[in-house]
Amino acid sequence: MSDLELRAGDDERQATIDRLATHFRAGRLSADELEERTAAAHAARTRGELAALEADLPDAPAPGAGAAARAKRRRERVVSTIAISGFLWLIWLLTDPGGFAWPLFPMGAMVLGLILDFWGGREDDEDDDERGPSGLPAPPRLP
Repeated sequence: MSDLELRAGDDERQATIDRLATHFRAGRLSADELEERTAAAHAARTRGELAALEADLPDAPAPGAGAAARAKRRRERVVSTIAISGFLWLIWLLTDPGGFAWPLFPMGAMVLGLILDFWGGREDDEDDDERGPSGLPAPPRLP
């Protein structure tokens, strides 16, 4: 007996439905297709029936892919903050090195943004995950 002929469990059905919802949010499935495939997933008896529901879809991204992308964006923000601050200090040094240290103000705003980002500010990726391709909230998950 092949693996695809084995009976599917509730956890496998739910995992398939979760992946289908991910494809819907990515714009690969319409709302009607999601509804049809979700109903078919609930009715599926074997792993093969579940696999057929995703056969025409690419593999879903790895679970940690979003966290890795967020970490990369945060590193990029830190590097750009440092680069912009250095550039502002260079301008200050070349134009009026003995005068008022005005680069402190834009640096303070950028550092405050970094602190909010790292300490629990808004998470752009999490907001995007909750929305469908049109920007509307994703449909509720079926039981």
